[in-house]
Amino acid sequence: EDFSIDRILIPMELALLLLSFSAGASANN
Repeated sequence: EDFSIDRILIPMELALLLLSFSAGASANN
């Protein structure tokens, strides 16, 4: 059951990382 939580949290953190990265890139432009 712990592994299922990690399988949800890890993609969520990666998605947040991509969102913040793209937001910073668009802000720089």
